[in-house]
Formats: sequence, structure tokens, C-alpha cells
Amino acid sequence: MFRVLASRSRSEGVPTTFFGARAITTSVAALLARRYKSPVVPVFCIRGPQGDLTIRVEPPLKLERSKDM
Repeated sequence: MFRVLASRSRSEGVPTTFFGARAITTSVAALLARRYKSPVVPVFCIRGPQGDLTIRVEPPLKLERSKDM
């Protein structure tokens, strides 16, 4: 099991769309999942209006194998 804290980057990574804006993001989760045949499980921490935190765990992503990934 491993975890990755992903965020936007300005210089290294894969070009993508992030909340409607062009961004660079990491590909490390996909690379590790491919290498170790692990699921990728999205987990989000959401801050509420009173400062409380809610953790949301999504189902594992369905990753497609390709020649470059």
C-alpha cells in the first residue's frame, strides 16, 4: 500500500485540465499502480463551513493499460 499527495505543479508532470484550467499534475499514482498492480483509490478531505473535515473515499479507479502507461 502506498499513498500519494497530488496537487498542481507548474513545471514537472503530465499536462491535464484541473477544475477547467490547464495544469501540470503528477503521474506517480498511475506509474506505481501499474508497476505493483495496485488499485488507485481516490480519497478527499473536504473542509466544511465550520472548519470541520470530512474524509470521502471513492471506489477504486478503473485503469486502462496502454503502451505508454
